[in-house]
Amino acid sequence: MFQLSRICAPFGLVLAVVTLCSGCLQTSFRPDPSASNSDVGAEVPIADALTPTTDASVTTDTSGSSDATPSDMSSSDALDIGGDSLPFGAACLIDDQCVSQVCVPVSATERVCSQACSGSCPVGTRCSQAPFTGTPDLHFCLPLPGDLCKPCDDDLACAGGACLTDLGDQQPTCGLFCDAGAGGAALCPAGFVCQSFLKGELCVPEFNTCSCDATLLGKQWQCDIVSPVGTCGGVQTCTEAGWGLCSAQWPSQELCDGLDNNCNGQKDEGVTANIGGVELPLDATCGTGACAGGQVICISGGVAGCSTTFVATTKDLCGDQIDNDCDGETDELCPASDVDGDGTPDLKDCQPYLAEFYPGAPEACCLAVAATAIAVPVATDAKSQTCDRNCDGFAIPCHPNDKDGDGFTEPSDCDDKDPKQFPGGSEKCGDGIDQDCDGRIDEAFVPGTLNCGVGACATTIVAACVGGIVTDCVA
Repeated sequence: MFQLSRICAPFGLVLAVVTLCSGCLQTSFRPDPSASNSDVGAEVPIADALTPTTDASVTTDTSGSSDATPSDMSSSDALDIGGDSLPFGAACLIDDQCVSQVCVPVSATERVCSQACSGSCPVGTRCSQAPFTGTPDLHFCLPLPGDLCKPCDDDLACAGGACLTDLGDQQPTCGLFCDAGAGGAALCPAGFVCQSFLKGELCVPEFNTCSCDATLLGKQWQCDIVSPVGTCGGVQTCTEAGWGLCSAQWPSQELCDGLDNNCNGQKDEGVTANIGGVELPLDATCGTGACAGGQVICISGGVAGCSTTFVATTKDLCGDQIDNDCDGETDELCPASDVDGDGTPDLKDCQPYLAEFYPGAPEACCLAVAATAIAVPVATDAKSQTCDRNCDGFAIPCHPNDKDGDGFTEPSDCDDKDPKQFPGGSEKCGDGIDQDCDGRIDEAFVPGTLNCGVGACATTIVAACVGGIVTDCVA
């Protein structure tokens, strides 16, 4: 038993061989237009078989009654009948109602008794993918539109048509009225042609037979798989085992893969890539940072993306001032680096490799700018940039009487000819110079010994002045 579903359909279901709607997935077939006329109909000439001269071509019921068929039953009949009772092609609600134990949904509200197939099906049906099974991998014998090719004994067995006796099939089959004035369909389904008969125009199969027989071996009929998404074409081949599966692809929503997924004659239409919160169409320019200069293309998974995405790293490479991960930010999440050891992270240091330059650093006046009696800072330029030690973008003009440009004049400057001597300057040991102008020389150095460390690490070193710097325990 093939247990497809037990979900009940609405009671308005018409128990008949179902006419598939345009919104439902269906398959149809027609001869390959590339084949010649002799290839298509040489075995059984269509004109000879389908052009009637008398009423004998159409069987008409004159008794006013006939045996009931599955098409005559209502949905309530389907509910009243016990399990394993409904024949092939009858409307159903659940699997257990069908002799085949398979009740296939063919629309949102309609289901029919059917059977799984791999190509060959009873006359009046075609092996097709059913839309509401949720997968293109399942194939079932489903009725053709309007009772076409359905075996019949009289006209009453054919919904919207008449019973034809002179087709190439072993038994009479139904044709569908195609004369709009007679209330039938204005156009025939794919694979059928509208022929004139005494009782009107009827859709009949182009190959003059609904069956795949020895005369059609190797012939290919074009087939369509139709869904609300689109219509995809393919072929069915007549083999010794019967009609093969339709080769058409399953119509699906358009992907970004260079293919026409919905079979509308266009590839990748409407596909966009969301980059930085903006929907960009294919071929648009994209990318930022190291990924700049890219183009929107199809990438893996059927989606669109930027062609330079592969350049991006998982995170920024710290210190290179490049947006390596292409997220619009530079060196984010990088630990603070201080190359010159001045206590200011490199990203905030105007001169990260010079320790005397950092925000808040002491700054002497600048001889590269015009001297003024009042020290009003001026914006730095190429000449005065080296004076901007506090990284504020300004330089301090020197006083006209400041001969060495250290920002101090006599008498506070103890030597106005030496820019290294000024109040607050850095005292160096061993040079005999009073750099900080406090009246004392080399006061930072006191000869003697230093006790360093504790416990097992305790040691004593001799204090010394090396290169103007007093040794300490670290040294």
